[in-house]
Amino acid sequence: MLWTSNIDLYPTLSELVGVEVPEDVKGRSFYPLLKGEEYKEREHIFSELTYHDCYNAMRAIRTRKWKFIMNFETIPTRFEIPIGFASTESTEIYIKQNPDFNIPIEEEELYDLENDPFEMKNLANKHEYSKIKGSLKTMLVQWLEETNDPILNGKIAAPPESLDALD
Repeated sequence: MLWTSNIDLYPTLSELVGVEVPEDVKGRSFYPLLKGEEYKEREHIFSELTYHDCYNAMRAIRTRKWKFIMNFETIPTRFEIPIGFASTESTEIYIKQNPDFNIPIEEEELYDLENDPFEMKNLANKHEYSKIKGSLKTMLVQWLEETNDPILNGKIAAPPESLDALD
């Protein structure tokens, strides 16, 4: 499996139709891959979330083995209640039966994806992983700075259609 990122779509489509890509675009074309030519895949990818149904700002870097996440405002728990557990009583039962899904979100998360593919054991606060965490955090912060991510300036305003904007 080869790695590309959604930010690679614009440069790829631009190359396909012969349009020059501005220098400040962070993606890179995977058009050579489509033509069956040599292609150097990514060693890591970045991802972000700011809003889904509520403010939940996080930024992440992922390699084949590791995922490091910075949570900029921690929400109380990491689980979403499945359909059929919407009542308060049902929610309490679900939480009691599934304690691993009711874990408070920490400011930093580090997961060993080879040994913990479901990301259940956060290693961010374990001393033996401090070098790995430090390296990934440095790359992530550098990416945030290079891309002028607005999260570096504080909380991002809610989009008009979000539940937070209705308050």
